[in-house]
Amino acid sequence: MRPPTPIFLSAALITLTFSTPAAWPDAYEIDSENSIFAVITHKAGNFSWLAHNHLIYARDYDAELTIEGGDLSTVVFHIEFPTDNLVVSDVEGHERWNSFIVDAGILEKPLEKTSPKNREKIRSNMLSRKQLDAEQYPRIAATLTQVREDTAEEPGHTHTHLATVEITLHGQTITRDFPAKIALEGDTLHIEAVLSCNFSDFGITPYSALAGAVKNQDFFDFYINFRATKDPTD
Repeated sequence: MRPPTPIFLSAALITLTFSTPAAWPDAYEIDSENSIFAVITHKAGNFSWLAHNHLIYARDYDAELTIEGGDLSTVVFHIEFPTDNLVVSDVEGHERWNSFIVDAGILEKPLEKTSPKNREKIRSNMLSRKQLDAEQYPRIAATLTQVREDTAEEPGHTHTHLATVEITLHGQTITRDFPAKIALEGDTLHIEAVLSCNFSDFGITPYSALAGAVKNQDFFDFYINFRATKDPTD
């Protein structure tokens, strides 16, 4: 007959069981040279041929990304940056990302070049009180709140996951679901996604001039394409 386990040993085993630490999430660093968090606007109006679609993105930002044990459903991501840090249709952005934007189906043809003078005018209008109102709403932020695998098999299906994000812009926070391509290869994470929204979702009136002959559509696209590498010092 097996002798009973001493009480003090049972207590020790219980302590060991409940004090074993859970796995800590791994921190990842964004590869800023190969990443973009952007908005693409769409022109409209009877004189839309005088206007351009625009690529608007944050050149510098604060971002945090963690994953637990390589499980993509545990991805935690937050990005935040000053509103007046936005760049409008610069040459560098066009050259680096035009082909990706077309391949993602956001535009049928590459973004057209915009002169430095017009870029500055567009940026000034964008940050004004009539649109983003950067003075009153100085920060833009987004938080990925959920990621789940997408197992659908409909024709043309290219994304791998469905995600949920909270976006804070112009003092308004909205929650949206969107499809995304997410892949973790070794220590490198790659996410690409397109999320369509409306300026009116954030209480913003789209830019309009010449009595609406030249304007932006209410509809615009968020384009996210970034790579991140596991922090070796974490």
